Amino acid sequence: MTVTQSKRAGLAVLVLLLASCNWESGGRDYKWVDHDLRGTWEHNDPTSRIDGQLVLDYETITITGIVAHLRGFTRNIALKAYTEDAEDSKTGLLYIKDRGIWQSPVSYRRWKSAGHPKVEMLTLPAAGSVSDETFKRIED
Repeated sequence: MTVTQSKRAGLAVLVLLLASCNWESGGRDYKWVDHDLRGTWEHNDPTSRIDGQLVLDYETITITGIVAHLRGFTRNIALKAYTEDAEDSKTGLLYIKDRGIWQSPVSYRRWKSAGHPKVEMLTLPAAGSVSDETFKRIED
């Protein structure tokens, strides 16, 4: 076997070895919060004294105050989270892991307000006895 043939055989073994590796993290595809949702979102109901806030980061969500759609979730600590966008990339599902369990997903819709300047908004649509809940982005 020549040196060139030996190098080719070694390269073939390396390619096969790399192809057989499992590159997934923790046995599932790695998921994160959509880039356009990352930031701080403040409750946007001027008629009430609700002070709910969502802080979405790369793979976490921190919930503070009253957020009707997320009642029962742990507050004031970062929880694991990820999103799955629909084809329109303006709607999707928010998944949150609380107390070690992935909870049922929460629907969301992103949009921009009318007027100038336009403000980025996030609505959690009505579900069961909870009506629409809207948040405005206050920082990235």
